[in-house]
Amino acid sequence: MNGTDARRTCRMCRTELGSGRFRTDVEGQAWCEDCFGDLRAQQPADEDAPHFRCGICGAEHAAHELRDLAGQLTCESCVSRQSSPQNPESAKDSQAAADTNAAEEARQIVAGLKGQLPENLLSKVICPHCWLSFDPQEVLWVAQHAEMVGDPVLGPEAAARFLPSRFNAAGEALDGRDMPCQILACPRCHLTVPKALIETPPMFVSLIGAPASGKSHLLASMTWQLRRLLSERFSIVFNDADALSNLSIHRYEETLFVSGDADRLVSIRKTELQGELYDQIRLGQQIVSLPRPFLFTLRPQAKPAPKSSTNGNSTIADDPLRVMCLYDNAGEHFQPGMDSASAPGTQHMARSKALMFLFDPTQHPGFREHCRSFSADPQLYGSARTLRQETILTEAASRVRRYTGLSPQRKHDRPLLVVVSKADIWGKLLDATLETEPLLPDPAYPGTNLALVDVARMNKTSAAVRALLMKFTPELVAAAEDFCRTIIYIPASALGRGPELQEETGMLGIRPRDIRPKWAAAPILYFLAKWGGVLPATRPPARAAKPAVQSVR
Repeated sequence: MNGTDARRTCRMCRTELGSGRFRTDVEGQAWCEDCFGDLRAQQPADEDAPHFRCGICGAEHAAHELRDLAGQLTCESCVSRQSSPQNPESAKDSQAAADTNAAEEARQIVAGLKGQLPENLLSKVICPHCWLSFDPQEVLWVAQHAEMVGDPVLGPEAAARFLPSRFNAAGEALDGRDMPCQILACPRCHLTVPKALIETPPMFVSLIGAPASGKSHLLASMTWQLRRLLSERFSIVFNDADALSNLSIHRYEETLFVSGDADRLVSIRKTELQGELYDQIRLGQQIVSLPRPFLFTLRPQAKPAPKSSTNGNSTIADDPLRVMCLYDNAGEHFQPGMDSASAPGTQHMARSKALMFLFDPTQHPGFREHCRSFSADPQLYGSARTLRQETILTEAASRVRRYTGLSPQRKHDRPLLVVVSKADIWGKLLDATLETEPLLPDPAYPGTNLALVDVARMNKTSAAVRALLMKFTPELVAAAEDFCRTIIYIPASALGRGPELQEETGMLGIRPRDIRPKWAAAPILYFLAKWGGVLPATRPPARAAKPAVQSVR
């Protein structure tokens, strides 16, 4: 009998356990609660009686020698240690031993179950909240029973987190009140981790930019466009991996694109240093604020057979599910001096597979002054904000070097996408059009809507944008090319036109009916095609020699 079948049938009464509760002995055999209760009543136990592990120290004991403590079997020695005072070092050692043994027991039990945890677990899981790298068997579960509340990291009102030693036949952990649990959590920050992340490594993408540069507007337009473009043009469903984490971006999208009154002026409020985009946790005696990630899945769907295929039937793409993680920090977090142990909100940059820096031309006095000669956009006039944005990029580079241990003599090997926003204002300065997205029909699928990312066109546009930046803000280009080996410059307009001034509030807003994003999704499309291995793309022309700086010009 294999391990899975043994756990589904009670060793004593041979009852099929189904979705019932059971205990597992050291040999991997399952015992229903009734038979386990009868076994505990046998004192003294027979020599051949099965033994069970203590959930804290891992020692083997007869059933009657173990007590049920907070939902897990516990020997008398561990019960005594839990209820009596110890010196701090002894307590720390005991807790470490308990965590190790409980994690090993959980790993052994989960390994034999066909349940909620997938079979193809990653060797290491990365938490999208605190960026801890941990073994999948260390993942905590979130208690579901209403009485199981109170967590030392998240506070007294949060559901308890626990390392389980009991599971039902479906592979769901059982909390201290025998409720099956389905939600996973990080062992350090105790924040929830989508199950997709324990079998698929996330693609972290960090968005960097100055305060009030339009990061939230760009993110809202970007994700809204990706939901449509990836489905229609690439047969990939772009969906939420965690609806709760993405709640803020849902509100962004609803404000701009799903408004009940398309003629009412709307705007996205500025991202604050605290609030719904951050989670506060307690690590030891310190309160730490962590940015809430935006988590998305990219799931390939059915495609027509390629032109070269002899099979005329539709096929399902063999590409695996992918997970992408985006961050929207307040611009102030990127200013010098704003990185601390209590607010490590930008450490995701060290994990990022690509960095996006948003440059706002309306905050640069020279750029702004030149645009006034042909544009009446209110962002160029009045109390227009002025900020040296290259200092934000320089500070980001300094932090990445510090987080990753990168030598000052070396450049970062991850790509940098310099996104120049509000192209509806300054786009006429480019010898390029942004009226159509950078996509081309995929020749492998004639007669369909499927597309390729037009990398050649984006590279050409990048060279034009770089030349423009060299004219007005060469210090920004220098900072970018001193930081990363590979750089592309991408124009984008989150709204497609300038905002209007709200007379009653003095704030800027836009009418949803007027919103026409231009190239808002282009940075992510380029990333997914060039470095994400997700989207097909046109091949750029071959180069005669590789330049010292791989800036896309």
